[in-house]
Amino acid sequence: MFAAEDHYNPDGWRVHTNSELYTGWLTHWGEHMANTSSLNIVSALTVFVSMNASFNLYMAYGGTNYGFWNGANGGKLA
Repeated sequence: MFAAEDHYNPDGWRVHTNSELYTGWLTHWGEHMANTSSLNIVSALTVFVSMNASFNLYMAYGGTNYGFWNGANGGKLA
């Protein structure tokens, strides 16, 4: 991905960025719990830091739960 950024951005304007490094994955109600290896995340972060790249941990923690609809993928309102 950084090679693509280098290709399309001129010298002096190249900032290596990963805008969404997923630290986990969602689990729908009734599904087996989704788990992510922290070793994989640490490995990716080690590479980004060594390259002086920017990154965003998506989602490091939490989210919202308005009306118990967080992560809802369909259905009709009552």
